[in-house]
Amino acid sequence: VCPQLTRPPYRQPVLVQIYAACGTMAQNRYGNYVVQHLLEHSSQEEVSGIVKSMAGQYVELGLHKFASNVIEKCMQQCMPDESIGIIDELLEERALLALSADQYGNFIVQRLIDYASSDQLSTMATRVTANLGDIKRCSYGPRIIEKLDMKTSFLRSTTAGAAGAVSSLGPGSTLLNPGGLQGQGGPSSFAQTSSVNLGSGHIQQQHTSWGNSLQQQQQQPPMQQ
Repeated sequence: VCPQLTRPPYRQPVLVQIYAACGTMAQNRYGNYVVQHLLEHSSQEEVSGIVKSMAGQYVELGLHKFASNVIEKCMQQCMPDESIGIIDELLEERALLALSADQYGNFIVQRLIDYASSDQLSTMATRVTANLGDIKRCSYGPRIIEKLDMKTSFLRSTTAGAAGAVSSLGPGSTLLNPGGLQGQGGPSSFAQTSSVNLGSGHIQQQHTSWGNSLQQQQQQPPMQQ
């Protein structure tokens, strides 16, 4: 970003133009770095302006190679109430499935686990459980399930009164797996013990405005840029 254009009296007019084009810039090979730079080095008010300018686009942007990095940066730099709004948008059920199956979107799902509120984690756990069979079959699904399982288990163990609640559910219980992790197959992850399965074609039959990313997943996840 040109230093001369980021100082008064030029800064505000430049920012107005950037707000109007944030979604497009986030998807650009070079423009995404401009948005990320501003998120890191701007006032909280200006960060809020960037976050608000992309509202309603977060799912689409989360499926994009460059824009997904911008979304991660938004969750890192914005205020907690703004982060909640971003995550709520990403947790819409069809959106969550699309992101979980995408080579770039799966990183967004893993990141939102880090920033989600306890209520949002509970919502996510419910939706993952309802679609577990399909998410497990995605190349990136087991990684997401494992991270969510670890996070919800940690929250249960650190919440006031959690010890009694966990013991009443059985050894190894988690928010995702109230029956415990040591089932018929012995010690295992939630992904291995749950029997939820909605059929292999369920995710692929989801039609959203985010394109056919669910059918284009690769077997090996690429390195995040």
